[in-house]
Amino acid sequence: MIVHEQILWSVIGIFYLLQHFKFLKRNEAYLYVSAKGSAMASIPALPFETIKGVLYIVNPFVPYRVLFRCHWGMADAHSHSASHATSRTTSHATSNSAIRHAWLHVCRTNKNLKAIRVVAVLAWVLFFVACPVLTWQVGLEKALWVAIPAWIFLYGAVAFLLLTHKFDDNRNVWLLLFECLVCPAYIAALPRMLQGTLTGPAELARLVKRYGTDAEWQRLKLILERRIEGEVLNDPSLESQLDAYRTEVLR
Repeated sequence: MIVHEQILWSVIGIFYLLQHFKFLKRNEAYLYVSAKGSAMASIPALPFETIKGVLYIVNPFVPYRVLFRCHWGMADAHSHSASHATSRTTSHATSNSAIRHAWLHVCRTNKNLKAIRVVAVLAWVLFFVACPVLTWQVGLEKALWVAIPAWIFLYGAVAFLLLTHKFDDNRNVWLLLFECLVCPAYIAALPRMLQGTLTGPAELARLVKRYGTDAEWQRLKLILERRIEGEVLNDPSLESQLDAYRTEVLR
């Protein structure tokens, strides 16, 4: 194997990895659907905060995973504790309905992007498994005779899928196609680039508590308890709100 012949795939890999460094707000995290169809959360117990926000390093070995930005620690927990019983009941019912609607949206989006996720996995295998191995075995030139036609096929599939897909929000499909044309690695990163956002009462802990496994819920509770302690130390004015959130949601 000639080491410099692997530089091409290393550069492609670097561009792919760059799509897995995400910056979220302190009260945001990621929600995704597991292979068994349950809700899973991606949130660090000890956030690494930068000028741009809290840094999230997404697992690059699961290119099929679609992520949804979701907030945690809603302010409505505090307002609920101060409201009348009837108002709480009505708001609780509305919140449950909104949470169910949000989860159905997540599942529907995850299912509708299935074909794109399959193409992303094929691109990941091509650029980060097949091509480096072929380059090692037969050299870069012969590996490109396999890689280029395969990339053209995958790009054509992505173009067809993106142009025919009906997105729930405004997506610049032409920009996505241009990025995939300039950098082939972005085909493998498309599910990351197509991440969704959940707003309103669709809060992370409520979604995982209702639609996740018990083990995932217990794991998330421990993480959120640590995050709440850190947030209160960072900003004592949030203590009453987060205490109410802990009492209502995490108990």
